[in-house]
Amino acid sequence: MVLLDLLIRSQTPLVLRIVLISILLIIGFLYALIPNWFASIRLLAYLPIQRFAWQSEKYTYNNIFRLGSILSITSVYAAFIYAYLLSEKFMWFENSSFNFLLIWVVILLATLGKYFLNQFYFKFHNEESLGELIIDYQYSINQIFAFILAGALSIDVFYYRLDSQLFYFLVIAILILFLVKLFGTILMLQNNFKYPLLTLFVYLCTFEIVPMLIAAKILFVNS
Repeated sequence: MVLLDLLIRSQTPLVLRIVLISILLIIGFLYALIPNWFASIRLLAYLPIQRFAWQSEKYTYNNIFRLGSILSITSVYAAFIYAYLLSEKFMWFENSSFNFLLIWVVILLATLGKYFLNQFYFKFHNEESLGELIIDYQYSINQIFAFILAGALSIDVFYYRLDSQLFYFLVIAILILFLVKLFGTILMLQNNFKYPLLTLFVYLCTFEIVPMLIAAKILFVNS
């Protein structure tokens, strides 16, 4: 009844309300499905500063955890773009649900593309285990920030009806998300990657820095 009341009462776009409630349901589903879900997020987020990874070993390689992270963070990104950055020239369909769905599919495909390319890169360098640890670390950070971003978005959508300054908080939170993932990834590569510094730099530019700069240019400069 509470969820239904939230859907009906708010005057913000219906698709946004459905997505935000769905994200909260996904988080609840993961909490029920994965034993010690919060502990797994916390320990995987500590991977860059753990001297030995044995503390987090039992939480790694969990496909349900990774799938939940992908679904939650891509949905949050899509909701953020749809709520704040979708200008008239990017309205491809008259139906707002189709516009949101297209945004989400593009982000999802980009995320999956990065996932498989990341695995290929480390397999090519015979460092599959390091690549898996980096994925688990980044996805744990994604889940932490997905919860924070979804909470802030929900407040702005259901309480302020997108008429607040929470946009700036969300931008800063996304920037912090990027920096935390980048810093942790650098630490893990420095401590475990057995290839020259140039190879590390190429990886960071290709998989972390350049994609973020391109996304920022498309969304903030060209919108």
